[in-house]
Amino acid sequence: MSVFRFPVVSNLPTELVEKAITCKKMQDWVSCLSDNLVVEKIDIQTVDMFGQNVGFIKFNATVKCKELPVPGIVFMRGASVAILIILSLHGEKFILCTKQARFPIGNCEFLEIPAGMMDEEGNFLGVAAKELREETHIEIDKDKLIHLGGMYPSPGGCDERIQLFAIELIVDQARFDQIQGAATGNLEEGESIILEIIPYQYASQLDDAKTLCAILRYERYASI
Repeated sequence: MSVFRFPVVSNLPTELVEKAITCKKMQDWVSCLSDNLVVEKIDIQTVDMFGQNVGFIKFNATVKCKELPVPGIVFMRGASVAILIILSLHGEKFILCTKQARFPIGNCEFLEIPAGMMDEEGNFLGVAAKELREETHIEIDKDKLIHLGGMYPSPGGCDERIQLFAIELIVDQARFDQIQGAATGNLEEGESIILEIIPYQYASQLDDAKTLCAILRYERYASI
């Protein structure tokens, strides 16, 4: 097994554990750990593969912060991106959302802004543009994306940090009607997505944390 910074125990096959400790999301997590966190061991419990790449890792660490024990259960997703798309039609603003099943919350039609996990290359702008293309069929110059910073949606149990972006697009009625209700998504990755355009003023009523954070930052720092 490859040299790892902390002792690792697991009942999983050695090959799977090797993939878990050498994947980018694990290496990035280790490199960001505070010096005040002392990890005695990591117990890797499950590893979910997405094709050839490591998708999710569940582990429990024995760890102390400033000599006091702290909870060490981690659901590792790695980094991800989300894009706030503001459509302007006849001077009125709208938000482009995706509607899809989210089984963990028991919802078949959850509204949120387009989002996706980072790939192994770690290029945030490139991944953001790719997710926008896959989920909305909108092609853009990635350099026109407005970076809104990052956010941790659930730091008590998950490492995921979402990089937020925004883009402002002017559309005509024909393009607006073409986007509204369109079926998109990458079926090979289990995505079945319907696009839904909602009036901008209603976006703050959505339940999705990344959407609310993106809107707040867009209004405070990026809106022109």
